[in-house]
Amino acid sequence: MPTEKIFSVIVENKPGTLAAVARTIGDAGVNIQGVCQSVEANVGVVRLWTNDANKTREALKKGNYPCLESDALVVQCVNQPGELAAKAKALTDAGINIEQTWAVGQETGQKVALVFQVNDVKKAAQILK
Repeated sequence: MPTEKIFSVIVENKPGTLAAVARTIGDAGVNIQGVCQSVEANVGVVRLWTNDANKTREALKKGNYPCLESDALVVQCVNQPGELAAKAKALTDAGINIEQTWAVGQETGQKVALVFQVNDVKKAAQILK
């Protein structure tokens, strides 16, 4: 089961910050495979899963974007009712805390990638394999 780097980029909570981060990544020749943006305590956080962690890290550093890196599981499954519930229950039953999750999906019946940021990546990978 693939473990991927997730970059949590800290940005100002103002118009244009997502576009600027995305442009920085794109200009480095990196493809964004998944993105999740939120505002927490009036600070913007852009979470990115890309096709090249090293280039992403370099581009964010060059762009002076503060960020945190974490490992996450990317679980491919069928995009249908109950899939997320089943995966979340399996992790819960194993005592694994889900700290962040988001989906990168297609139409119903097609594949969906569930991105899980958890407190024990190795254990979660064994549970969901």
